[in-house]
Amino acid sequence: MTVLYLKVTDKQLLKMIKQLIDMPFLKIQKINYSDDIIRIYASIKSRRSKCPLCGRYSKRVHDYYFRTITDLPVFQNRTKILLRTRKFRCGNPHCSQKVFSEQAPDIIRYSRRTKKATRILETFAIELTGRLGIIISEQLHITVSSSTITRIDFVIRSKRKLAGLKTFARGMLRDLSAVENGINMRWSNGAVEGHVNRIKSIKRQMYGRASFELLRKKVILSRSG
Repeated sequence: MTVLYLKVTDKQLLKMIKQLIDMPFLKIQKINYSDDIIRIYASIKSRRSKCPLCGRYSKRVHDYYFRTITDLPVFQNRTKILLRTRKFRCGNPHCSQKVFSEQAPDIIRYSRRTKKATRILETFAIELTGRLGIIISEQLHITVSSSTITRIDFVIRSKRKLAGLKTFARGMLRDLSAVENGINMRWSNGAVEGHVNRIKSIKRQMYGRASFELLRKKVILSRSG
């Protein structure tokens, strides 16, 4: 096994690597290339982090740990970011979140992939089964399991259903007074809407086939029948 270590000392090389991974918030320490995998050892530049519960910033570091993040391939090689992540102590005495981990803007919380890699997986996850998704992900050098493909598909479909529900709820709120009146009052425009729908159905059946006079007769006869 051949292991190559590239120390980031040259400014031009550092600039090229930053442009390649396109994550300006990361500070790169070294790059390891072995077994067709590029491992980028990095940390987050910011000296402080925001508590996800109370929103207060903290500089009090409690501990460190490494997160292994999958990114898009570089020159047909799989890319792993070994992110040195800090745990901070929250300085708010009234906050129940005593310790929290810092988060990076381009990396999904509680995930092992960057947002760029996840967007690539989302483009075909909804159209393919778990097995086919594995094959495509391996060709793209973003290897994931069939359960991950299924989970991404489920999340996308759930968001779409939720978006439709939100649209319906917004429409109900806009016409809230009309909805309340329709429930509480004894008057209703249901009969009028029913006649309008009936006329529209007849019109669509005859579209481009007959004259207005025939349409008039069909509406009247349909009503009398």
